[in-house]
Amino acid sequence: MLLWVIETLLLYVRRGADLICLDAVTYLWEIPGTPCANLEQTHETIKLFRDIFNVVAPGIALITETNIPHKQNISYFGDGHDEAQMVYNFALPPLVLHTFYRELRESLS
Repeated sequence: MLLWVIETLLLYVRRGADLICLDAVTYLWEIPGTPCANLEQTHETIKLFRDIFNVVAPGIALITETNIPHKQNISYFGDGHDEAQMVYNFALPPLVLHTFYRELRESLS
């Protein structure tokens, strides 16, 4: 399965993708009896993807999307050079719109 995922990601790269977004990446790895969120195996898989892209397509930006607290979300940067180049929490865009619409800057505090 992992090889199929890598082949699929590389297919997108060959077809011109320059951003690869890993949606809901927090749940990439499953271990029965655990919450299956934010596991070390997930981080190792992202590191593998980054290593592959660094060799075959160094211009690709890897983006991870999560719905977890900020500190855990930014853990997907790794050491700054070994995981995602960009991270985001999917709840942030609607929160920003809500903040502007309601003129409530406290929403983002």
